[in-house]
Amino acid sequence: MAITFAVTNLNRNVEGAKRVHRGTITATGTNTAGGDAVTPALFGLSVLEGLNLTPSDNGTLSFEAKWVKSTGKIKFFGTNATPGAAVADPEVTAGTSLSTYALEFEAVGR
Repeated sequence: MAITFAVTNLNRNVEGAKRVHRGTITATGTNTAGGDAVTPALFGLSVLEGLNLTPSDNGTLSFEAKWVKSTGKIKFFGTNATPGAAVADPEVTAGTSLSTYALEFEAVGR
C-alpha cells in the first residue's frame, strides 16, 4: 500500500509574491519504490514550486525525505536495517512501513 500523507499545524503566509506554507506532514502506510506522490492541494496551494522537508521527532526512525519536483513524489533515504548498513543514504526499501513518520515542511508556491 502506498503512503498517504496528512497535514497538520498548517500555517499560511505570503512572502513577497509567493505563498509559503509551513506545518507538519505525517505518513501512513508503506513506501513505494520511486517515491509517493503529493499534490499542491495537500499543502493548501494550487501550484507547488518548492518543498523543503525536515525530519520531526520520530523516535527510532531516522530517514531523510526529499521532494522530487519532476515527479511530484517524496522519496525517503537512509537505512531501514538494524543496525544501519555502512552505505551512504540509499533509498529506503519499498514496502517499509513509515506509518506515523512525521516531517516538518515548508511549501512554496501559489
